[in-house]
Amino acid sequence: MVDDLLSDDDDEVDEGRCDFAAWAEEFRGAAQADDYSIFRAHLRRLGLPDEPLLLLEGTIHFVVMWSAFFSIGRTEGFAHLLRMQTYDPSESSKARYAFTFDLFGKAFARVLVGTNFRDLDLADMNEARWNEYRTAGYRSFDISHLDWSTLLQDERWQLETAVTDDLRYDYCEDELDIWVEDDCYDEFDETFLRVHVQERYDEDDEIDEVDEEGEGERVGG
Repeated sequence: MVDDLLSDDDDEVDEGRCDFAAWAEEFRGAAQADDYSIFRAHLRRLGLPDEPLLLLEGTIHFVVMWSAFFSIGRTEGFAHLLRMQTYDPSESSKARYAFTFDLFGKAFARVLVGTNFRDLDLADMNEARWNEYRTAGYRSFDISHLDWSTLLQDERWQLETAVTDDLRYDYCEDELDIWVEDDCYDEFDETFLRVHVQERYDEDDEIDEVDEEGEGERVGG
C-alpha cells in the first residue's frame, strides 16, 4: 500500500487527492540538500541513534500509513495534514508539536501536528504493520515543541492526559501498559515528553516473529 501511494506512475493526480510521490520527493530533496543536519540534530536531542536515513524513510512511510488510517470513516481529506509535514519544522506554519516515534529501533518517524493533535490517532498507529521493517506499532514516542522550548509542567500534564485518553479509548489497562518518563529518570529532559507503550500478552498468545531485540507480534490467543 505504501509503495503504491508513493509511486509516480500516474500522469495525473485527481483534484483533492494527496500527491504522496511529489511530497516524498520534495521531503527527501530538502533533507539531502541540508545534508540531514536538522534530522541529525533532532535525533541527538532525543538521545536516539545518529541514523538520519532511518528517520527520513521512516517518516515518509509513517505519514502514508497515517493517511490510510485517517481516511477510514472520514469525509475530510488528508491534504491539510500532508502540507504540514515539512522537513524543516520552521516552514510548517500551522504545526505546534513534533511527535517522534521509535519503531522498535528499525526506523524512526517525525510528524508535525497542530495544537489539537486528535487527527493523529495513537491507537490506530500502534496497530500499523510495517512490512518494510518486519514489525508493527511502536515502542515509544516523544512530544516536543518545534523550537525545543521547555514543556512547562501544566502543558506536560495536559499532553500526558491527552495521549493517555487517546490510547485508553482503544486499549484497557489489561491490554496495554503506558508510562511516561518524569524527573525521576536520570536523563530527564524538560524539552520533550517521552511516552512508552508495551502491549500485554496472555500466556496462550503466540508470537509469529521475534527480532533480535525480543519484540514480536501477537497473532493468536
